[in-house]
Amino acid sequence: MTVGFPKRRAPKPEPALPCTTRTFEVPADQIWDQATATLHTELGDEVIADAASIAEAERAGMRMLDGLRLCPHSVSLSCLGSVRVSGRVTSAGRELLLVEESATQLTGVRPAAVVRIEGLTHRLAAVTASVELTWGAWVRELCTVRIGEVQLVAIDGWSTTGVIGFAGADFLRMTTQGARTVDVAVRSIAVLRTRSTRPIG
Repeated sequence: MTVGFPKRRAPKPEPALPCTTRTFEVPADQIWDQATATLHTELGDEVIADAASIAEAERAGMRMLDGLRLCPHSVSLSCLGSVRVSGRVTSAGRELLLVEESATQLTGVRPAAVVRIEGLTHRLAAVTASVELTWGAWVRELCTVRIGEVQLVAIDGWSTTGVIGFAGADFLRMTTQGARTVDVAVRSIAVLRTRSTRPIG
């Protein structure tokens, strides 16, 4: 009978720890105070460098409209159709932004129609979950409360004022001034201004 014993391997050498040598030219009774202050400075610099790297990575993944969900003050949006909307963003979704332009005017803006934003401060914070708005839900709400006349600006610059009759799956029907009826594709709406700030729900 043969018994085999495993070979004993030599332990791997541990890598040398990085070490910095410093010479302190201070009196002997102050050397510990000086060493402590230097250590705190080096640790502080490392923390600042790490924080800067994290902030840079977060900024690299940030989208322009993300800041609107956290912005507490008024901004100005320049949109397709040569229209400008200024006010405080009350709700922000992938399909619809609601901007309170004044105490009596609530404006819906299509995020894809936004070209520039002025006055926006981007905060490096987690985006809070919000109710996802849709054009259909908002327009149906406007019809329910009989909002009256609205101003609509399309992405090609066409603009009209009228009353919304109803909202379909991908269009809304309006009766414009002069009693003309027109169906507008929802995807073509850049901005829809109303004369009320009544929220959804």
